[in-house]
Amino acid sequence: MDVDATGLPVLTFGEQSVPPEHTFDVYHDTTAPLFDTGLLVDPGEFRSTAADYLIDDVVVSRVFAGPHTLRRTRRHLLDGTTDWITIQIHHQGGIRGAFGDDSTLDVTPARIGIVDLAKPFAAWSEGGTATWVGVPRDRIDGAGRIAAGRALDRWSPRGRILDAAVAELWARLGDARAGEADALAADIVETVNTLLDPDRFTPTDRDLRVAMERFIKANLSDLVLGVDDLRAAFHCSRSSVYRCFEQHGGVASYIREQRLLRCFDELARPTELPRRIADVATRWGFENPSHFHRLFKAKFGLAPSALSPSIGGHEPYASHSPTTAHQITEFHAWARAS
Repeated sequence: MDVDATGLPVLTFGEQSVPPEHTFDVYHDTTAPLFDTGLLVDPGEFRSTAADYLIDDVVVSRVFAGPHTLRRTRRHLLDGTTDWITIQIHHQGGIRGAFGDDSTLDVTPARIGIVDLAKPFAAWSEGGTATWVGVPRDRIDGAGRIAAGRALDRWSPRGRILDAAVAELWARLGDARAGEADALAADIVETVNTLLDPDRFTPTDRDLRVAMERFIKANLSDLVLGVDDLRAAFHCSRSSVYRCFEQHGGVASYIREQRLLRCFDELARPTELPRRIADVATRWGFENPSHFHRLFKAKFGLAPSALSPSIGGHEPYASHSPTTAHQITEFHAWARAS
């Protein structure tokens, strides 16, 4: 367990700390309170890495593991580890199996798993990476009504919001302070309760905004992306969309800002081939060169041409004037400090 003076408790293991021939043994021992695991590949071929954060009484894990079997037996149910509802979001691979009754377990990158650890099951994992969130049962409203192996369509309104909330939580954990644990846990518990209750679907404005922001970033190549797309994806009213983006100056303003950031990233990336600024701008929806130049300079404080790297990946501003070089240096300093 690693804990710095102000950070969250985190348990990690991986290939740098575990010899390859012992990786499965460590994975098996780490997960033993929850599952019996078995190999589906030769021991020397199994690979796994994991990071487990404890935030208040909620556990958040990012796990990569090779192909293996998992069995949760009645023995586990007697060991005091039943007090969890787990959210499983697979980025690659998945888990398939069955519970003792007729319920099936089928978690894939397109299906978010909702697994009640109060029920025994047998399953196999094809290997891959997943984010798990374990929430104590007593913090879940109506936990007893949750199907043992329920899954949410990841691209449904509920699925999109839960997926975005978990992704945002994971992104915040590395820099979070111990004093933030209660609030972080409360946020994700509120989200889970809102989305798992079959009788209601009333996401908070914050959860809806986070999910919509993620949707926009994933669909910026759609040059007609707008309010109607968000309404269709999240089954919400136009006024709800507007309310979520008030702090960004509106939906169009947020989309424009994200497209400017994409242009910045592309223009600053080293390249071996000539690249026209106009082509980059047009690709991200800026048809008017003069308008793009004004927007870019207002956002970043320098012209698009100042960021375009020279061929071969040399210093991007080596051939520019001292003034331009100073501007870029100042921007780099600002970016590192932000």
